[in-house]
Formats: sequence, C-alpha cells, structure tokens
Amino acid sequence: MRLLEPRGCCHSDARRGKRLSLAIINGNDAGSVYRIEKPRVTVGRSGADLTINDTEASRQHAAIEVRDSVIILEDLGSTNGTLVDGDRIAGSVEISNQAEFQIGGTTIMLIVTEEG
Repeated sequence: MRLLEPRGCCHSDARRGKRLSLAIINGNDAGSVYRIEKPRVTVGRSGADLTINDTEASRQHAAIEVRDSVIILEDLGSTNGTLVDGDRIAGSVEISNQAEFQIGGTTIMLIVTEEG
C-alpha cells in the first residue's frame, strides 16, 4: 500500500476527531491511500491534489469537500462524469463512510476512522 502525502490541513466539524482518507480500490493505482488533510481535495489526471493514473479521468475531474458535518463529492464538469452506485452524478452529492465512487476506470472509497 502506498500512502500519498497530504497538502495543507482541515479543521471542520466532520474532520474533528476523525481521519478521512480516499482509498483507491480498483484501477491502475489500486492500493494507494490518500489522507484528506484540508477542506477541499481535487481528484484528477494531472494538477490535482490526488493524481490518478487513468486516461479516462479529466485533469481536474472531481472534488471532495468537507463542509461542517457533511462530506460532499462534486463532479467538476468532467468529460466522462463521476459515478456513485453506477449512476452519473449531476453537480454534487453527499457521501459518507465507505461510499464508493468511480472516476474513469478508477474506483475510490471514502474511509472515515476515529483518530487514535
């Protein structure tokens, strides 16, 4: 498993006492884990906080935003869309622990654990 280095820090209610991570569970980068350390994290093919090796992903494909007590997944106008439960999302949706979403051929899971 490869742990990707975080940038910045996040201090919202959803984050307090919790560790938020994105685990790549399918695709070229399967096994990688990215710890969310700031209120907004972008995911994409290049120039993103979490860069994935997926030609079907847009450069700036999606974002995870921690707002107070909720976590939002937002599609950033990507070409191929962002899927949750196999359905393409329009705009943004709320996600929670162990939610899976797909960007191109890459499946990512949100993991929320207690700080220890």
